[in-house]
Amino acid sequence: MRVRAILTVSLLAAANLSAQAGTPSIDTIAEARRLRDANDFAGAAALMRSYVESHPDDPGSARFAALMAYWSKDQPTADAIYAGAIGRHPSDAELRLEYGRFLVETGKPSRARDVLAPLTANRSTSNSARQIARARTLLGTADYWRGDFTGARNEFRTALALDSSLADARRQLLEIETAAAPWVRVGTDLWDDDQPLRYASFNAEGGWFVTPLTPIDVRARSSVYDADSASHAILAAEASVTSYFPAAHLDLAAGAGVLDRSFGEALDWTARVSLGVRLPGTVQLQAKYARSPYTNTVRSLDQGIMVQALEANARFGKAVSWNGELGARHEIYPDDNSVSSGFGWILAPLASGEKGALHIGYGFTAQSAAESRFLPRADVNVRPGDPPTMIPGEYNPYYTPDNLRVHSALANASVRPTRQLRIEAGGRYALSAREDAPVLYGVASPPSATVERTFYERSFTPWSARGTMDWNATPAMRISLGAEHGREAYYQFTTARVELTYTFVPRVHEREDLH
Repeated sequence: MRVRAILTVSLLAAANLSAQAGTPSIDTIAEARRLRDANDFAGAAALMRSYVESHPDDPGSARFAALMAYWSKDQPTADAIYAGAIGRHPSDAELRLEYGRFLVETGKPSRARDVLAPLTANRSTSNSARQIARARTLLGTADYWRGDFTGARNEFRTALALDSSLADARRQLLEIETAAAPWVRVGTDLWDDDQPLRYASFNAEGGWFVTPLTPIDVRARSSVYDADSASHAILAAEASVTSYFPAAHLDLAAGAGVLDRSFGEALDWTARVSLGVRLPGTVQLQAKYARSPYTNTVRSLDQGIMVQALEANARFGKAVSWNGELGARHEIYPDDNSVSSGFGWILAPLASGEKGALHIGYGFTAQSAAESRFLPRADVNVRPGDPPTMIPGEYNPYYTPDNLRVHSALANASVRPTRQLRIEAGGRYALSAREDAPVLYGVASPPSATVERTFYERSFTPWSARGTMDWNATPAMRISLGAEHGREAYYQFTTARVELTYTFVPRVHEREDLH
């Protein structure tokens, strides 16, 4: 009996060993591939993870396991598998390329650069030209996605010099060169309101990129104003430069110009400068200064008014998702008066896709002037003994709100019927709008009359509706149309614009290094 028991145990053990030896390792990989083909990426990842742990000398299986974990949205596990495999197989170029792509696609460009460094080092001789070119393409993609177009362009050019068949490098280089191509734009603006104030402007603009991150713009504008049956004109010219510094995440813009008016002081100067910083995620902070002419009221055309504006704002989000802005603005006028404003808005997506998007949101504005410039519209004539008399008034020479508060509902919709055409419509409607409105009345005080100003709380309903259309008629030509109609605190307005932009993309497409 004892011999039989021992024999039985021996036979069972032998059978078990035989079964294990008869199950080749390829069955695990084949099963993982079957799960992958069935879109069960999590199952394939779990199966391969245990296999990789028992086969540490197989870099190909580690790559497969990490890829399945990545596709199942388990990025930490995929990262750990790739990192462990790199530690065991530091000279495997394909493993480094796949890990580098994973890090680029998951927003870790600094680590991707470290992983790919052995492939792009000048001393690297064990890797093929194609492998080095693929590494350069990945580094260029990382630079491109973080806004360093200059660095990306250099990496893509190097990659194509090593291997001209890389489609990713060629496509992204063409996008950069197209975006950085010289351009010219002409257009016209029309404005009409019931103050009454009307104007028509002709605009011409051109730009050239010193680098993909540094364009220089030159623009000219000719405007003709019609107010109270009197015509006025302004000619203006400006040059500006903007640049982005990727290492510091800073945006810098500066411009200066001259203008010639047919009223007030004829010659004057303009200036503007802005500094922005891009924070992690989608948050951007910006500070601005500008010196520009004020022409928003009828009486502002009787004299040359230059206003200095300081502004700070924070923006977040993307156009296809949640986005918003919060800011403050302070305007300083030549008569030592000032107007301070606070504003904000937020839009939430109700629907978003390749063919269009729909957003709704909320916005607010708060605005107040240090001193009122609401003055009599004409001479005051109050005879002695007359009771206080209401006097018609107007903002002269510029608008000075007092304790203005507006809360609005916002809506915006965009559709893209084709890749060449984009149509957008939006609007705002005040849910609540109040201000301390000024009232003038004359009081007889012999030998003359005096004008006194008082305020009362006024409710009103500002609103606006707008629409735009951008049509890329050809790869080089874009036509833009826009119109808006609405009501503000003290006037109703209608405005329209037409623009034609020509980009010299044909010259870009003819470049031999892009084909």
